[in-house]
Amino acid sequence: MIEDPRNGKATRHVFGEMIFISLAAILCGMDTCEDFVRFAKSREQWLRKWVELPNGVPCANTFLRLFAAIDPSQFSECIQVFVARINPELGSQLVALDGKTLRGSRKADEKTVQMVSAWAVDSGLTLAQQAVDDKSNEITAVPKLLRQLDLQGCVVSLDAMGTQRKIAIEIIHAGADYLLALKANHGVLHDEVKSFLEDGKAVQRANQQGSTVSTREHFDKGHGRLEERRALATDSLEWLEPGTRKSWLGLKSLLRIESKATLADGRALPALVDDDASTTVGLGGGATIALTGLSDGAPTMYTLTSGDGRIQGGEWTLEARNGNGRWTVLDQRSGEAFESARQTRPFRIAKPGHYGEYRLRLAAPGRLPLAEIELLAPSAVQ
Repeated sequence: MIEDPRNGKATRHVFGEMIFISLAAILCGMDTCEDFVRFAKSREQWLRKWVELPNGVPCANTFLRLFAAIDPSQFSECIQVFVARINPELGSQLVALDGKTLRGSRKADEKTVQMVSAWAVDSGLTLAQQAVDDKSNEITAVPKLLRQLDLQGCVVSLDAMGTQRKIAIEIIHAGADYLLALKANHGVLHDEVKSFLEDGKAVQRANQQGSTVSTREHFDKGHGRLEERRALATDSLEWLEPGTRKSWLGLKSLLRIESKATLADGRALPALVDDDASTTVGLGGGATIALTGLSDGAPTMYTLTSGDGRIQGGEWTLEARNGNGRWTVLDQRSGEAFESARQTRPFRIAKPGHYGEYRLRLAAPGRLPLAEIELLAPSAVQ
């Protein structure tokens, strides 16, 4: 239960009614306290079916003061209870953990607020969030977040920063499996795994000796381009040093995914799909980015991460197609802002579908620095 933090004359508006208005506005796509007020005034007749509003609609500053005074831990606990009620069992869902910079969180002489979130991919719900301490990083926040969740039977995915032995142990002890991105931050192991998976003879030999090797390929030729996506998975781990295998508790298999992002003229842009937000590609208005191999399902959301600078007035269109068919507009945006470097923002796809090819057409501004593009589809994990 969230306690009303106000007292005296500050209680002119009913606490529960303000929370109800805020949640209803957020569910309708509102972001700011000013949006809450506009929403409430335009839907006041509907709202009065559920709340009394004895003193009318609160102003934006009243909402701001209220949320600044609420105990964050109480609020977080209530959100978790609410989510647990509407989604009581996660089952074998993929739960994606990722760190983000909160939009609009930067103030004078202060750092932006960093949060690690747990996202249930199939349900489309944020299960919980954990703030990153000012003098720490995501690595210390992830274990705290994991302990808030019932992950029995789930698969937990993390990017390269979360690929840590201690985090893997936390996930296994929670009764879940993990899917961790192996990058250069584990230099020796990364090089060894990369060499093995790229050695066709070694993989074939492992298969002949009884290891499981699964591959999946998709090719789509059109407009002078050959689009490719490839995945290879194997449970062959015998070649790894025993100490390495033992240190990664619960390690069962290795997976390699190849994906491509290219400009319309064929130039490759690997930095946009390398799961590394430290790399930036400076793009201009009018650029078109072809995306392949980023999703095998029907994406319901996509994220863009700004590069080495802020973005103001961002304008783009996400499109998709199958074969040489017509391009279908999945999402169109204008006037979008990224208020800091390395900020990740999610965008919803209203009508998801299964497509073989995606592209992002940029219209503005003149220079749009991007670090990462992701397409997010519900998990097919059984």
